[in-house]
Amino acid sequence: MIQDKTVTAVILVAGNSTRFGKNRNKNFELVNGKTILSYSIKAFNKSEYIDNIIVVIKEDDNNTVQEIIDNENLNKKIDLVLGGNSRKESVYNAIKTSDSDIVIIHDGARPAIKQEYITKCIEEMKSFKGVTIGVKSKDTIKITDDERYCNRHN
Repeated sequence: MIQDKTVTAVILVAGNSTRFGKNRNKNFELVNGKTILSYSIKAFNKSEYIDNIIVVIKEDDNNTVQEIIDNENLNKKIDLVLGGNSRKESVYNAIKTSDSDIVIIHDGARPAIKQEYITKCIEEMKSFKGVTIGVKSKDTIKITDDERYCNRHN
């Protein structure tokens, strides 16, 4: 582990969620009574190697995100930063507010991040200037009826 390095986790939730198709930010959807964003924040809060968290938001979502944070029992400092007009600008806005040695960028809509992936990314920074996680995709088979609707009973 990189003991003498500080680490900031950046969680991006400032996107438009256009592919989601519900005209609202998918990060605020409930799954088992918790928002998707809440799962992402808790994962990085749990890591012993993360020093602080930055959540990149749209200005209109400030109150919603603050309420999500306030409703969790968190032990790390969490800052909110306004996103930009693109993902690249949003990442830049977060990085320029951080003084950490290592910054981890995470898509808030991917709430099932494993602790081992967070740790491995930080460990790999001993040898590299940047790292990323790749997870092998799983094949999906969908069965449809004659009208091309998924048959949910199979």
